[in-house]
Amino acid sequence: MRSKDNTSVAATAAGDKTNFGPDTPSDSTGYLRRPDAAKYLGISQRTLSEWQRKRVIPFVKVGARCCLFKRDELDRAMIRFTIEAVGGEK
Repeated sequence: MRSKDNTSVAATAAGDKTNFGPDTPSDSTGYLRRPDAAKYLGISQRTLSEWQRKRVIPFVKVGARCCLFKRDELDRAMIRFTIEAVGGEK
């Protein structure tokens, strides 16, 4: 059940501030939601969804439409896209 301000009634009653409400940044718990993860990586949300489908990046699916991404796991996944320089200056 949700209260008027879209926070969980149980969380509000307990004074719990760890839930994802409208005023809570998604990375306060170490996880990023899709828009924040896309912005962090510098890609579109559509590209992020495509990478999820192809299993390029790890994610946690917590509901039918809600996926969360850990920042450190995104960093590790991006290492595979790094291309090292071939030559060097003499």
